[in-house]
Amino acid sequence: AWKWEARVRHLARRILAVDDVPGRRHRCDLLLDQTAPAQATALPREAGVLRGPAYALVRREFRALRQRAMRRRNTRRGKVEHLLISFGAVDHLNLTSAALAGVAQSGFRGVVDVVMSEVAPHREEVLRRALETTCVVRFVTGLDNLAPLMFDADLAIGSGGMTAWERCVLGLPTLLVTAAENQRRAAATLRRAGAVDFLGAAEHLQPRAVAERIGYYSRRPDKLIDMALRAATLCDGLGAARVALHIVPERARDGTPVTLRPATPADADLVYGWQRIPRIRRYARNPQAPHYGEHKRWFSRKLRDPDCVFQIVEYGSRAVGVVRLDLVEEPSTYEVSVLVEPAVQGRGIGAAALTCMRRLLPQAVFVAYILPENTASRTLFEKAGYVFDARRQMFVSVPQGEGSDMQ
Repeated sequence: AWKWEARVRHLARRILAVDDVPGRRHRCDLLLDQTAPAQATALPREAGVLRGPAYALVRREFRALRQRAMRRRNTRRGKVEHLLISFGAVDHLNLTSAALAGVAQSGFRGVVDVVMSEVAPHREEVLRRALETTCVVRFVTGLDNLAPLMFDADLAIGSGGMTAWERCVLGLPTLLVTAAENQRRAAATLRRAGAVDFLGAAEHLQPRAVAERIGYYSRRPDKLIDMALRAATLCDGLGAARVALHIVPERARDGTPVTLRPATPADADLVYGWQRIPRIRRYARNPQAPHYGEHKRWFSRKLRDPDCVFQIVEYGSRAVGVVRLDLVEEPSTYEVSVLVEPAVQGRGIGAAALTCMRRLLPQAVFVAYILPENTASRTLFEKAGYVFDARRQMFVSVPQGEGSDMQ
């Protein structure tokens, strides 16, 4: 890859390489590894690395269904009545047969959607397996978008690859099987996060293991609910937009790139330090600085909230603030909060961060509550295109081209 990248460097302003195998050489500006938080070696010094599922290049159809999917899972309270089996349209390894055999052994009596091409080599055997079950088996072919099927399912049985991140966006709990060597790193990331129940490599898949896990989650809906939340926390479907922010970054007044990255547990102390600065607390809803334990609980809760988009603002390579969206009205109205550390205020970083958030969620409505005496913030939001709604006493930003009833 590095030889080709070196040859085309004069043709492109920036090169993004997507690679899930650590250690391979590159001559790129950005390396994307969406499978695990591991950095490739032999990169040019100036190259950046985007690591982890937060940057997974998931199609927008999945993000569009995310809120409804999570509401549905909460309403169903961990019931297991609808399964999705998907090992790819062809499934050369015939994993679908083993999964269906496990479903039959479990005595499952709900609905099973099976994704399989009409020309799959093991289709006839899978059809025979379907007749052995006590449930309704529906075969799905010709779909190029699995989002509706994942939305309807309570539990999936499938392999790694891109569909693993798609299932996470919709909070779909999964019995995971690795069907190829390049899926192992993604599987390890999913296991560490508690986003899947790992059944092992394809060659070790046994129907009795599938049956046992279906029975277990049918008896322990709390475990299924927890897995759904962990999956949704791991990947939120905004990866493509985040990558775009690094390819074409917003800039501060001095030309320094301003980008966003997802907040992580390791950022808790950093954010706590900012939260305790008197100049920042002065205009907060609660001017009293939180205690450390209180902050840690709040921080952890926000990281696990699928309705919260919690980002660290980076000025160059330095973390300098926070911008956060909290869903206040479904389907897509968010309250926006922005914090920039005093040492770098006045450089246009806050304005760039607000633009970044608009690029992350271009179709959302943003609202901001700002105290009348906080003139700096009011000016910031006005310059960013927010309009003050006197009736609701807040600033509002709607997507370009959409109308508003504000006076």
